[in-house]
Amino acid sequence: MFVTLSFRSYAQLIRELEGLDSSVTDAELSVRLDHYSRRIWDHLLNFGIRLLGLAESTPDVAAFRVDISGATARDGYSGINRDLLLGGLNFLRPIAVTVEETDLEDFTTGPVLTAMADAWEQYASSLQRLPVDELFPTLDRACQKWAWSPRVEYDPPTGVPELDAQFQYDMDTAQLQRAGLEDPMAPYWEAEAYRQAEIAAETARQEAAHERIWGNRR
Repeated sequence: MFVTLSFRSYAQLIRELEGLDSSVTDAELSVRLDHYSRRIWDHLLNFGIRLLGLAESTPDVAAFRVDISGATARDGYSGINRDLLLGGLNFLRPIAVTVEETDLEDFTTGPVLTAMADAWEQYASSLQRLPVDELFPTLDRACQKWAWSPRVEYDPPTGVPELDAQFQYDMDTAQLQRAGLEDPMAPYWEAEAYRQAEIAAETARQEAAHERIWGNRR
């Protein structure tokens, strides 16, 4: 994720945290800016936000790349802790935030993550330069549209029911594999393969016995 900050707001945050008088100028703050910044980013670790580095900057505005994976829910697998992440972002007071594709695995999991990643190019622009209070509403709208909306039928179908069913099954299986999930039908297919192998072996035995008995009479 990228967080875009204004130096004016950043300097005010430093004054508040350090108990500095408003008479301390921005130029004076800059003398110990590294020290003050370390304290801010160390505090943000409590919210699961870790600084990765400066992405771009001007004298007035800077964009920082951050890792938000530390803000995951306590159970470790149900996605981000929204209140925790918002608490950290609101503390930092960014002008805007931008979601990267790599952030998706922090916001969602499983087949939903796969669907969102597949459609990323369709909605990525809507997740750029968002106000903090629009972050989750915008993500939820994208998820509703691209992960939970009815599946679009592939076009054109072959018109052969057996082939169409196999094609759809292959697509579903690929989605499960990409999401790191097992095919729920796998035990059935394993048992069916074993059954078919047993049938083939029995047929072969019967044919061999038939050949031994009748072969010489042809």
